[in-house]
Amino acid sequence: VPAKYTDTPSRLTFYDALEERLRALPGVTAVGGTTRLPLGSTNTTTYVDVEGRPVPRAEMPEVEMRRAVFDYFTAMGIPVLRGRAFIRDDNLNAPEVAVINAALAARVFPGEEPVGKRVRFAAGASQQPWMTIVGVVGNIKHASLEEVPRPELYITYRQGPPVSPFVVIRTTGNAVDLAAPVRQAVRELGANPPTDVRPMSAIRSGSVASRRFVLLLVGLFGVLALGLAALGVFGVMTLIAAERTTEVGIRLALGATPSQVLGLVVGHALKLAGTGIVAGAVVALLLRPVLKAQLFGVGAADPLTYLGVALALTLTALAAALIPARRAMRVDPAHALRN
Repeated sequence: VPAKYTDTPSRLTFYDALEERLRALPGVTAVGGTTRLPLGSTNTTTYVDVEGRPVPRAEMPEVEMRRAVFDYFTAMGIPVLRGRAFIRDDNLNAPEVAVINAALAARVFPGEEPVGKRVRFAAGASQQPWMTIVGVVGNIKHASLEEVPRPELYITYRQGPPVSPFVVIRTTGNAVDLAAPVRQAVRELGANPPTDVRPMSAIRSGSVASRRFVLLLVGLFGVLALGLAALGVFGVMTLIAAERTTEVGIRLALGATPSQVLGLVVGHALKLAGTGIVAGAVVALLLRPVLKAQLFGVGAADPLTYLGVALALTLTALAAALIPARRAMRVDPAHALRN
């Protein structure tokens, strides 16, 4: 907000003009803002006092407080589960209102209807106004993707506009293409244009960059381990085929076909692979709590992942056994029996 807007009414006038300009940009479907951006900023925690429930401060619920600017919940895709979101009539002339998330509703009002209840900030509680809860919204993850959703309380910018909020825009087109028009719209209003305009996907990706690097290393070690496993299967099957040369010669002399010899060697390789797959699956299931904290978008017991790994190991075992099996198929029965 430009420095010339020193009081609340003038700041609200600036926000109204900014919202109008941003909504007019091509492809924009919703405009919002907040003081604390998910995965991209720090959190502000405070305690709240619930009307009719006098308790010591240590027992008061701790919440993360955020200001919602414009149509923030729509812009971020946060569903309204009960009641309503903020409206323009929630202004300086109206009673103080708040919106809470589902985690706070479950924490403070289990089995109750939270809409219509009143809360206030515990700091200087006697001077703090009571805020009527008008809605409950879905949980989102603010600090990290693996965190358990925390209790959150939102207040509207129309009852106390922030000085430097984050602006959130939902668009049907490429979000990156809006960077220049957004900067121009802000500049035309006399404010400093934003220096960091990024799609939410980039913010989400940046929040897991260090973990992605670790998982990349784990993946590389996994590929190395798979290669060593293939080399091990190849060595074992080569040794077994060499030690069973006489047996193979007898089988061929008694009428066994090359395809039956192939099945003999490959079957042994599949038994080795099957044993490894079962053992690995058991260990992976036991380590689910550890794996769950490192995975996003896929469960630690995802059946498709397990099937894919099993298929990869099976194909690796088959490929490693192919050369020893082909050698066994070409054994000369007479030569094998003489030796």
